[in-house]
Amino acid sequence: MKNYLKCLALLVCAMLLAACGADRVRLGTADIGGKYYAFGEAFAKCVTEKTGKPLEARKTAGSAANLRLLSDGYLELGIAQSDLIADALSGSGLYAGKPRTGYSAISGLYTEACQILVREDSPICEIDDLFGRPVSIGEAESGTESTAWRILTAYGIARDKVSAVNLDYAKAAAALESGMIDAAFCTAGGAIEAFKSLSERVPLRLLSLEGRAASLLLRNNPSFTRVEVPAGLYRGQEKTESLGVRAILLASDRLDAATVKALTEVLYTHEKSLGLELSRDLDLRFHPGAEAYFEDAGLLPADREGTAK
Repeated sequence: MKNYLKCLALLVCAMLLAACGADRVRLGTADIGGKYYAFGEAFAKCVTEKTGKPLEARKTAGSAANLRLLSDGYLELGIAQSDLIADALSGSGLYAGKPRTGYSAISGLYTEACQILVREDSPICEIDDLFGRPVSIGEAESGTESTAWRILTAYGIARDKVSAVNLDYAKAAAALESGMIDAAFCTAGGAIEAFKSLSERVPLRLLSLEGRAASLLLRNNPSFTRVEVPAGLYRGQEKTESLGVRAILLASDRLDAATVKALTEVLYTHEKSLGLELSRDLDLRFHPGAEAYFEDAGLLPADREGTAK
């Protein structure tokens, strides 16, 4: 009976997607080699296989770019960091005086850890040692870039006190190997392939985020949480205390409820196969289509209290 009901649910989901008015659904991800892009590709394939409706996963610079493209109507779906979403909606931080709106939440996907990589033989042992150093802060308009500046600022390193460059992960790994940069920031829900490959040739370390500055960052940015990066993410790397943010799947408010409900159905019925840790405990407004799925699945009432607005 359980398998029958699951098949019936997927059949209804396929019928909803086929009947809805969204002929083109584009999902903004991030750089190739990161989890946003990997999830986007896997989710798009899953949606197409289960519903017969194409979903196009698009490579972008990352969170900030996705929020801009969603707000401007160039994307129907996008993934973004929880801290940047809060800034965009309130018109603060990177979006001071220029809020980016017009989208709502489908679900939290997983927690991303802030990773700051250096070579094992580097004299850099803590964030303070980055003063005056050449550092990759990720691509322009990426969540990594925003997170890097938040961390550096919290540790008292002003923008003119570090030689920051915007590099994607592949270029940052190559620059770290050649010695052109001394450290590389990334914000990810797991290992970055470019750095994982590099660690097979050049031993790497992760800098920890602890102490007063980390506590201050947590207090000033409710979207951040304490996380532990497990040992072995990169060859020889030890477990490291860090901070994390949540990756959230967003939908344009222009996208109809039937389409979003069907997409949410696919997402939640394939949580394990997609390698996700889905969450509805978000201080965000949910898309009506996502709410409709949660209500049908008996998931919404427990989460409405103090979360869905």
